[in-house]
Amino acid sequence: MTDRYKELMDNIPGVFFRCACDEHWTMLHMSSGVQELTSYSVEDIVGNNKLSFASLIHPDDTMLVEKKVLRALELRTAWNIEYRLARKDGAYTWVSEQGVGVYNESGQLQFLDGFVVDVSKRKSIESALRRSEERVREMAFHDSVTGLPNRNLILERISAYYDRPSTDIAILYIDLDGFKSVNDQYGHAVGDKTLEITGSRMSQVVPQSDIVARIGGDEFMVLCYTDVSVSYCTVLAQSIIDVISQPLIVHEHSLKIGASIGIGFSLTDGVCVNSLIGEADKAMFRAKARGSNLIELSSDERLGKVA
Repeated sequence: MTDRYKELMDNIPGVFFRCACDEHWTMLHMSSGVQELTSYSVEDIVGNNKLSFASLIHPDDTMLVEKKVLRALELRTAWNIEYRLARKDGAYTWVSEQGVGVYNESGQLQFLDGFVVDVSKRKSIESALRRSEERVREMAFHDSVTGLPNRNLILERISAYYDRPSTDIAILYIDLDGFKSVNDQYGHAVGDKTLEITGSRMSQVVPQSDIVARIGGDEFMVLCYTDVSVSYCTVLAQSIIDVISQPLIVHEHSLKIGASIGIGFSLTDGVCVNSLIGEADKAMFRAKARGSNLIELSSDERLGKVA
């Protein structure tokens, strides 16, 4: 390597290298940027004097790097790989490596030439963006008070089941009895905590295979699709009423609420999403009109087919 070429390589951010085609991937030449990247000197790594550059690759990334380089050499194409590289202090940084095989006039592989650059800042930004996107999705599909799925998510799931042939579902529409007086008497802080506890209690009795959601105010909804028989849904509804109506203590206040539940059923030849929810909603209002902690079934004449 000429002095002028070496000076040029040393002044460009990143690490230029020439690597031997041996089992240790021995570095023959490296630009001085390796010191900034890893805190190891050129002399430490070239010729594997103290350690090999390959040994700095994260163990979980080693096979991937080797596989991609060998595949590129087989196809005689360039490679572009991102992996984690160890620094002298033991910390790992993300790097991007681009390289090509160098062949002689006879077509024999002589060296590997490449360039390694630090991409940890970009990776950090990408990671932050992913977390932000996940948070936005979490907020869009989950209730901030109870942590349960919200109306958007359960409607999405209901619609998805309508797209499946030969799939029956049932909806439990739940309205809390006596919650308004809790809010009015003790304020929204107590009201929100009451909703949180109620949502948690419901989750304990609703099987994980079904979905419980808060759809707004003091209204909840359960999507049942593992078993949509009248017997299963009514037993589940009663379990929900039993757990909701248990006394609770919120901010030193002793409270007691109840629930009115309407159940709507959808058969494979059934109604649309809005009609299904509407049937369950009407049934809930009929239960509420009769008193507290009561259950009403959909008045849909096809109900007989579900039993």
